[in-house]
Amino acid sequence: DEVKLTLTLAADVPDAMPDGNTFMAVGFRFDGKGDDEPYVYADADDGGWVPGTSGADTYPGTFSVEGRKITFVVPWAALGGAQKFKWYANDSWVQSGLVTTSYAFDEAPNFERAHYP
Repeated sequence: DEVKLTLTLAADVPDAMPDGNTFMAVGFRFDGKGDDEPYVYADADDGGWVPGTSGADTYPGTFSVEGRKITFVVPWAALGGAQKFKWYANDSWVQSGLVTTSYAFDEAPNFERAHYP
């Protein structure tokens, strides 16, 4: 059994960042059991996107970037098994220059974690 997580952004998502000074990160965080908070994420640099999950050496699912959508498909086991949970998603972008750094961050939902189902 798998779970599909899709983050839709306001504009098309690039396959890679334009240079070695630009980075982007996206992810979904879940309320876990006990102190564990499972996290599914992807980081991008000028070499492209690299997905991952907390507690795993290799990403256990599939990952795609198509237009405005970033999609993760992972086994339920990566989230502690099929269950009710609370979640939130975030994305961040940073570009460092010689004298300035630009940064953007967004989180959804804005105030409280969403419930599933």
